[in-house]
Amino acid sequence: MAIGGIDEQETVRLRKRQARQFERSIKGVKKFCSTQGSNIVSTALDEDETHINFSKTNLATETLLTNLSFTITPTTSFANRNLLQLPTLAKVCDRYRLSTRSAAAVASAVLVDVGLVSNEDSTLVIYKNKVHRAVSKAKKNIFQNICEVSLNSIYFDGRKDKTLVNKKIGVRYHRKVVLEEHISILSEPNSIFLGHTSPCLVNPFSSWHKISKGGVIKYLEEYLDRALQWCVCMLHANELPFCHLFLALDGCTSGPREYSGPIGKQLATYKNKTTLLFQPLTGHLPDLTKNVVNELSTDQKYLYKICQTVLTGSCSSELANRQPGNLSHSRWLTCANRLFRLYVSTPDPSESLQILVKYVVKVYAPIWFSIKQKTSFKDGAKHIFNLILISRYLPTNLRTIVDSVIERNAFYAHPVNLLVSMLFDDRDYIRELACRRIIKARNTDNGFKQRIFKTPKLNFSAKDYTEIISWQECQVTLPPVLRDVTNDELKKMAKDGSLKIVDFPCHTQSVKRCVKLVTEVSQSVTNVNSRDGFVRTTLQSRAEFPIFGHKNKFKF
Repeated sequence: MAIGGIDEQETVRLRKRQARQFERSIKGVKKFCSTQGSNIVSTALDEDETHINFSKTNLATETLLTNLSFTITPTTSFANRNLLQLPTLAKVCDRYRLSTRSAAAVASAVLVDVGLVSNEDSTLVIYKNKVHRAVSKAKKNIFQNICEVSLNSIYFDGRKDKTLVNKKIGVRYHRKVVLEEHISILSEPNSIFLGHTSPCLVNPFSSWHKISKGGVIKYLEEYLDRALQWCVCMLHANELPFCHLFLALDGCTSGPREYSGPIGKQLATYKNKTTLLFQPLTGHLPDLTKNVVNELSTDQKYLYKICQTVLTGSCSSELANRQPGNLSHSRWLTCANRLFRLYVSTPDPSESLQILVKYVVKVYAPIWFSIKQKTSFKDGAKHIFNLILISRYLPTNLRTIVDSVIERNAFYAHPVNLLVSMLFDDRDYIRELACRRIIKARNTDNGFKQRIFKTPKLNFSAKDYTEIISWQECQVTLPPVLRDVTNDELKKMAKDGSLKIVDFPCHTQSVKRCVKLVTEVSQSVTNVNSRDGFVRTTLQSRAEFPIFGHKNKFKF
């Protein structure tokens, strides 16, 4: 190579680049890897081409400096390479927020303890770069699998998080914590995390919460040029009446985790109280299967057990010593847990406390666990009807508060959702009625027209879930989920109930768990793709490598 007028710095750069190209060209050649230190690779650089010669003679240092452009130090033998694959370790690192250095130290220590690594044989030692490559590979593989998923539906929810970002100040970037809203998006069924976004980046998401006027679903329908099936969280619809009843009896909140009323203030000091004899209440909890119980969170399991305690009138010491969860206005489940804990510790409970505890044990908890047991969106209208039915015991003034909240959030009482529930009913005549109404709506359909998805006025004296709305006053349209089902298939379904469609959940519990994960990782990771990778590997690690307390319970 003729250097000509190129300066010395450029020459060094070109030589380094040639050295890297040469190393890549001979990488993996076993013959070269097994040679001794005396074997030297020399290159004779010509203006037109490059010649590579393997010399087996020892050269003096002066000759090397004079005749060689660069030298390559022999690498480790191929037999001594650590070829272990670490996909499970990589996912566990993200799941428990372990650094690659910490994970490498722990993994290597385990190998030393079991005798696989010693001073004489350190082949299997795991170093931080190997863990880092395994983590990157795991995230890449999960993302490729997600790209191959057939998208049937998207579920989304979000909150404002304290987010670590890089801000450019002058010519440098500095890390700062800002408040940023994140919307987590999942694909159902199977709860596949697709990613998260920020409303400030996309204008249509700025009004995503305005459900009655369309919001984000309105923009999606306009973009796709067709109507979409709405599946709004039924657990949230069950939680809101309890929230408004609590505020009506105890007063407004005074902070993100504080209450202004006497009951709310006592909820924060439950730890100072001991369990006493209390008056048991009447109610009915659904019997949960083992699979449903295993899917419940710690707070939900606590609610189920303490509800049984209030029904039987006996509280065990083990349950009394357990933590009922932290207070939060965005999570009223823990408020219900603390209400029960306060009730079993109060010798003379106030009237308001008795009303709230009675509502939870009669309405809130039974509906909650019924939703967890029957999660299909085809059962959403039945859950709304049961919520109305079992809340009739309330006095008129309190029933008015609860009814207004139920009506505002009865999205599964909308005709498009109600018709789906009727079509999959166990009774033949209900399926036939739904079939006729669906076919009629299809025949009168004049093409896609933007609609306002507004909850209908409810009939609180209905005797069946099919009667909770006035069909004459509602505009009945074809349920979007049945768009591709022919009239013949509908008629066959009305007779034998043989129709099968994709089953979507009526709640967004999986989305809320992803929202929590995004919140946790937002304070430690700045890049959006890295945050998504953390969430995906954490979810997959939980599915493949669940928590176990004993080796007999280990399942992989």
